[in-house]
Amino acid sequence: MHFIKLPARRKYKLAVLAILLAIACSFADSVRAGIRPSFDYDSATWDATNVVLVEATATPGTFKVIHSFKGNLVAGRTILVPALISPKDAKSLAEIVKAPDNWDADPSGLSGDLSASPAGSRMYLFLKRAASQGDSPRWEPAARGGYKLSTAWLDHGRVFAFQQWMNPGPSRIGPLAGEASYSAAVNFELRVEGTVSVQQKFDQVMRLTDPEEKAAALQAIFESNSMNASIDNRISISAYDASIKALGEMGPPAVPHIIEILNEGYGVDGDSVMVNALRTAAGADAGKVLASRLSDDLNYWKTAAPRLKPEFWRDTTYTYMRNSVRQRVSETVFVVRALADMHYRDAKPRMRELREFWLATPVLNTPDSGADQVPREIDGALRVMDGRQ
Repeated sequence: MHFIKLPARRKYKLAVLAILLAIACSFADSVRAGIRPSFDYDSATWDATNVVLVEATATPGTFKVIHSFKGNLVAGRTILVPALISPKDAKSLAEIVKAPDNWDADPSGLSGDLSASPAGSRMYLFLKRAASQGDSPRWEPAARGGYKLSTAWLDHGRVFAFQQWMNPGPSRIGPLAGEASYSAAVNFELRVEGTVSVQQKFDQVMRLTDPEEKAAALQAIFESNSMNASIDNRISISAYDASIKALGEMGPPAVPHIIEILNEGYGVDGDSVMVNALRTAAGADAGKVLASRLSDDLNYWKTAAPRLKPEFWRDTTYTYMRNSVRQRVSETVFVVRALADMHYRDAKPRMRELREFWLATPVLNTPDSGADQVPREIDGALRVMDGRQ
């Protein structure tokens, strides 16, 4: 193989050109980057009043119900959804899927149009029943992103939906991927049915009148739908969110249950949600309850630190592990932030004690470790409480 030797000046010009091109590409990527909307069967199911598999009829915008997963629409009934009337130039599902990726997106970040709906085509609709127009109910999309995020198309046993395939990149129609389905209709439907079942259980719990029974049942729903403890491998993040929110809104009876959830290490990056729920449930005693939790955190770190290895922060498996050390770091940070937000000055001595312990413990105070966020958060909290910020 022969190589062409370039003059030094020529090499310099090429190098500069390469750098400029890299900067331009980087700038273009930064403009296009960002998480764009994707279809989420779980939240769409949770927010819908009706979830149905339908078949398009010869009448534009009219669909026959094939199967109902949620709501009172029975098989064989027809529904009118004017928003899904296909324009004359609408592309077929096959044409859209084969189209090359593009960077153009509408204001909601979803590229391309809805698929055409020729007679006989099938799709899953996630609907909200709105005010009726005469004898016919009026339907709205369940998801905030409209029908693009409230529809999944069924074709030859595979499910298609709007998803962002990579970041940066557009959200466009393709075979549904991920844990929810791997594009197989049977798996997709099982997931939808799982969310419906969990929501029915949640609704039943919300009707309970005994506070202790209700709080315990909400705790069970939260734990069984967390990312690290599922029932029959059916996970509903919507149930996870709704149950911890409901616990917070219950008031004092829920406090011991939220503390138990924290003790059992169900954080998984949801620590801010749980700490806020604890604060809300505690009401007027929130400062006292969170200060007590900070004392628990201090005792935890005094016990855990001697057993930690210097590289503990690099353990990337923590995301789906209960009782993870990194999860406890996150919780401690959010407790400190909440106390600062409330200006609960009685917690200052314990904050200082935790800070001194942390800085004096090398395994915790490693410069390249995200764990050093704890003393920095405490410094900021103390400045806020002292009126220096």
